[in-house]
Amino acid sequence: MVVLLLVGTALASATEISLEMQYIDNVCALSDSERSMFLNRERSYLLGSLDDNRFRLGINHQIKLGSFRNFKMAVFLSGTYVFHAINGELNYLSGSVSLRARSRKNYARITFGFVPYYCSRAYYDPESDSYQWAEYMRLSGSLYLRRRLFRGMYAGVIIYYAFLRYNDYFPEYDSRQYRLGGELTWRGAIDINAKYYFKKSIARGYDQSGEDVLTSDESDISYEQDRFVLSLSRRFNAFERNIELSLTADARFRIYTSQKPYWLDPLHLGRVDRFLYLSGSARFYLTSKWWLELGGRLRLRKATSEYNPNIEALRS
Repeated sequence: MVVLLLVGTALASATEISLEMQYIDNVCALSDSERSMFLNRERSYLLGSLDDNRFRLGINHQIKLGSFRNFKMAVFLSGTYVFHAINGELNYLSGSVSLRARSRKNYARITFGFVPYYCSRAYYDPESDSYQWAEYMRLSGSLYLRRRLFRGMYAGVIIYYAFLRYNDYFPEYDSRQYRLGGELTWRGAIDINAKYYFKKSIARGYDQSGEDVLTSDESDISYEQDRFVLSLSRRFNAFERNIELSLTADARFRIYTSQKPYWLDPLHLGRVDRFLYLSGSARFYLTSKWWLELGGRLRLRKATSEYNPNIEALRS
């Protein structure tokens, strides 16, 4: 469960700064059984606290390049720093640069992103016989295209690629990720946005030279995932202020594709994870340059496996 407070301002027409403050009751998304072990002090998972306050400072700067064949061109430079009150190992920095082209009916954006260091959570490492942080560096690129079909209706597609390189404890987790998606948007009294994404993540699956994914005794975290997102938002005026209300449902169906023998990879062989994220927010525009946003998010996960009868207790 996440409780959100977001404050933002547009310093000028080209620059926007935001500060987001979150309270998270399960900062590393531990399963129910893992939460119980942490609360009973059986395992620490290297956490100082199960819950935490997360702060996100973001800046976005636009550089207008003029027009080219009826397209207005601009470059966007974005940076984000995320830090935690207790679990400092989870702090990270990210940045991106985007080139945008926009006309009356068409919109295109190419984005390159970089995260030099991101720590997801701690996992058991059999080599060191201890829990270690799973840290990775991420490079990504995406292409987004959108066209107005008729007044109020838009259709878009996105192509995304990312490369993740993990630390020396989990080199078998190094991954190449591909994502292809489409969306439909209706802008009216209530804005409606529906998206579908297919994602394929191909993990290295081995940690020693001379091995391959089938001969290694390490886990294979490769998976395929279908994702469906539905968002509703409405903007109106009340108390002489503009207010925007938003609701989002995000469902993900993930199938792990490990082909290793069960005794080598009992956590992933035949495993299916179902995720549901429900979120809502209210944004209050205090002035033309300042806004305040309050919101929350609920995350649910159910894991099943045709081979491992204990996976639901371990990962849900």
